[in-house]
Amino acid sequence: MGMTVRQHDDGSRSGMYDLDIISDNTVIGAVEVTAAVEPEATAYWRAADHGEPWTDARITGAWTVHTSPRASVRELRRRLADLLVKFQDAGIRSYEASEAWERCPPDPDAAALGVTSALQGPTDFPGRIYLMPPSDSKPTATFAAETGNQLIDWAVGWLRQPSQADNLRKLHTAALAQLHLFLILPPLTVAPDEAVMVLLSGSDQPALPSVPPALPAPITHLWIASSWNVPFGVRWDPDCGWMLFTAGTVRE
Repeated sequence: MGMTVRQHDDGSRSGMYDLDIISDNTVIGAVEVTAAVEPEATAYWRAADHGEPWTDARITGAWTVHTSPRASVRELRRRLADLLVKFQDAGIRSYEASEAWERCPPDPDAAALGVTSALQGPTDFPGRIYLMPPSDSKPTATFAAETGNQLIDWAVGWLRQPSQADNLRKLHTAALAQLHLFLILPPLTVAPDEAVMVLLSGSDQPALPSVPPALPAPITHLWIASSWNVPFGVRWDPDCGWMLFTAGTVRE
């Protein structure tokens, strides 16, 4: 049985959900699309080519890097890869600039570039550098790819925040059995590195969560994808459990 998706929100009234799911000419589901975007660093991100990954053949694996909002994108382009190669050669896979600089001085090259944290993880796309949201401080991310639980734990908590209530209200109005929330993690995301890296790394495919999600009502189905150019996303179907889907290039 084939299904199609068409636009539902045509702007004719407020509070409309985004998409209809149609089977046999009948609307069987509603889809609301949202992005977990960091709203305060748009100008920085434009200067960084809207989050397209940078590449350097000297780098193994992939690095996610956070910087201070005062960091110069021009200088990062010139010197960031050299810094990551230095970390790599020294066996450093995770770096965080301590706030207690007197007791734990930061790496001088990282400090000069405004790098606050960097994390290296395995990937099918070696040599990539993912410049993440600028921040004055960022918790150290621990890379763990055995399951996707870190991704879903964060996503469920984020969807329960008051700021996401409008998305839930739109789905409430649908009065349909299937109510899908499609969550995009853009390069400039509020999601922590350990959640983002579930989608950006792994062997052939991202690791699936091992537990069902405690989704806020009325969501019945959840889709999560990155707008980085990565091939897969993860989705929850209450009848089938966790599955992968081909994400292609997703735009927020």
